[in-house]
Parts: sequence; C-alpha cells; structure tokens
Amino acid sequence: MVKKATTADSAVMTEDAATTMYEVMFVLQPELLESSVEKKLKEFDKFLTELGGKTSVRETWGKQKLAYRIKLFKEGIYVVYNSALPGSAVSEVNNHLRIDTDVIRHLIIKLPEGYAYSKFDEPLPEDKTEKKRGDMRGDMRPAQHATWKADRPAIKKAEPVQEKTAAPEKKTERMKKGDLDEKLDKILGGDDLNI
Repeated sequence: MVKKATTADSAVMTEDAATTMYEVMFVLQPELLESSVEKKLKEFDKFLTELGGKTSVRETWGKQKLAYRIKLFKEGIYVVYNSALPGSAVSEVNNHLRIDTDVIRHLIIKLPEGYAYSKFDEPLPEDKTEKKRGDMRGDMRPAQHATWKADRPAIKKAEPVQEKTAAPEKKTERMKKGDLDEKLDKILGGDDLNI
C-alpha cells in the first residue's frame, strides 16, 4: 500500500532533513600554507550555508601522519565539521569534496541522536572498571611486578653450537656402458634392449 504524502508529512520531512546532523571530515594536502587553508575553510563554510546547513563545530587538527600513503602524501591536514544539513545537500557536499584537488580524502557520516563532539586535544574520560590495552604493565605495582617475574620459568642460556666436521664424501664410481646395460637387463627382465 502506497501512502500519499500530505502537506503535514512534507513539512515534517523538510524539518527533519534540515536538522539531520552530519560529521564531515576531510584531509587536505600537507603542502598548503595556513593562509590558503583558512581561505579554503571559509569557502567551504560559505558553501555549506548556501546549501542550508548550519555548522556547530569546525575544528582543524593540523598536519597529522597518515596511516598509509594517499596520492603520494605521507601527511595531511585534518579538518572536521559537525553540521546540520538537509538530506539533499549531502550528495552535493560529497561531490564538492570529491572534485576539490586539495582534498586527498573525505568522509561524511550521519551522527546518532545525542552525539556530543569532544575536542581532538582533550583526553578521553578514564573508565576505572576497564583497563586500556597496552597499559597493563604500567599499572602494576612493584610488588606485583616482582611476583610476576618470579612466576615465570627461568630462561636457560643457549649452549654454544659445536661445528660438526663434514663426513668424507664417497667417491662414486663411473659405470661402464656395458655394465649399465647388463644391470638394466636384469631389472627389466628383457633380453633385447639394444636399440
């Protein structure tokens, strides 16, 4: 059954589309000067407002090392936007970032309800119930560390390897053609092997 859209439904749809929060993250070329980065961000702000978007967060993380090379770059300038955009504007933002030659990578995600952005420089809140991976040894007290060492089996030093003298090589005798023919005759059991 197909439901026809009423004017009340379309008003709700446009209101929801205008209030959908998106996080737009892109990586700029590392060779850009600060002035050209600021100019590019102002242009992007203007582009978002023309599309009907409202930016709540704009943060530049600065030049960061990339996990792998992208377009021959080892570093990039990271920029994050949290913006309320209409649904139709997302594809236009995507196309704009895809075409821009200074943007080497970008990502647009829809944010869940109640999402709160935390600054890049802020430390994460510590959870007392769960230990962070890799911090196990640093959290141990000296007494625990000593017990941990005592529980390990002792490691024995490797004994020096003695070089073995090579066994004398056996000299293989060359067989004569006639002797070889006789042995083959016996093995195959045939009388006529002369070709």
